Amino acid sequence: MRNLKFYVTGIITIFLSGTLLAQIKGSVGVNGEYDSNAYNDSYGGGSVVGTARLDLTTDIDLKLAGMILGADYSGSYSAYLSYLGINQNDHFLKMILWRGLGKDGFVGLGATYGFQLNAADRSAYDTNNSKVIGEAKIYLAQPVLLKTDGALGRYQYKNLPKYNFDQSIANLSLNLFLPTRTGLAVLAGYKKYDFSPLPADSQVPVNIINLSPGCRASQGFGSNVGLSLEYLYLTNEVTTTNSYYMPDTLLNEVNEYFDYSGGRVEAKITLKLNPVGKLTLWSNYTSRSYTQLNAFSLPAADNASILTRQNLGVARLDQETIVGIDYTAPLSEGANGIDLGVGVNYINNSSNDELYNYKKLLAYAGFNYNF
Repeated sequence: MRNLKFYVTGIITIFLSGTLLAQIKGSVGVNGEYDSNAYNDSYGGGSVVGTARLDLTTDIDLKLAGMILGADYSGSYSAYLSYLGINQNDHFLKMILWRGLGKDGFVGLGATYGFQLNAADRSAYDTNNSKVIGEAKIYLAQPVLLKTDGALGRYQYKNLPKYNFDQSIANLSLNLFLPTRTGLAVLAGYKKYDFSPLPADSQVPVNIINLSPGCRASQGFGSNVGLSLEYLYLTNEVTTTNSYYMPDTLLNEVNEYFDYSGGRVEAKITLKLNPVGKLTLWSNYTSRSYTQLNAFSLPAADNASILTRQNLGVARLDQETIVGIDYTAPLSEGANGIDLGVGVNYINNSSNDELYNYKKLLAYAGFNYNF
């Protein structure tokens, strides 16, 4: 709470300073989303959610050795109209002190604080997340760009303190830009979560290490068409206190609480349809092979307990395919104005665990005002 007061006070002070009002940029928006399978399982069950959001950003020249102070806030309120009757608040604050480095480069150090507030029936999953962060963008040579960022911090649950963890995060990309409008990149991602479980705790891991090396290629065709392809190798290693291990399945990113290996392939085509907007067609395929999590059957009957599921005796394998289309159209002229955004995603998760072998459709539409 002390961290929250510090960041909120700092952001408000910056935004309300009379000399800084002209530097504030941001957006406010509303959108609605339909999810045909909100539970992500073979039983299905749709939901409709309405979301309102606000984003603010400013950069302040400190007139001190080229130092710039950047401050950002993003927040959203989501009301689920047909899924357990719940609502959710998400807020994120970021402050970073950065300095230019060479041509178009920079290096910066700062902090972030994020928190999520849920409806009363899910308040146990309220979270807060504080990190010290570093970012850098360096041109090693004019066509070669190095980008890196890292973070150290603490992730906490309001009413589930045993799941709190320390986090270490690092990302790196080495990019090569060619005169043919071709881009090539080598990517690397690292995350480590350190927990403090009791010696006999079967729900909390000791630590989780996630690695995601990969590569990306992109190609521009004229000024209005772009294509990108990306591949990531995924590996997740979980250390536990004992062999009988089963975490709470409502935790954020619950997949990362189990050992797995696999990969992700993503393709994207972007079309600038000036002056009527931008169209993005994309698809990704993700495979996860779990080494210590077996596949199970459906419960014995539709109204039977989930504890009646039978172990199928084989390691669980999930193969998720997503196909999406997104369209953004300006409804007014100029950099500031109203945009319309619509999109549809089709998701097919093919799993040998019968409960998680499902398909779903996501559709959204909304308006965004930039200022």
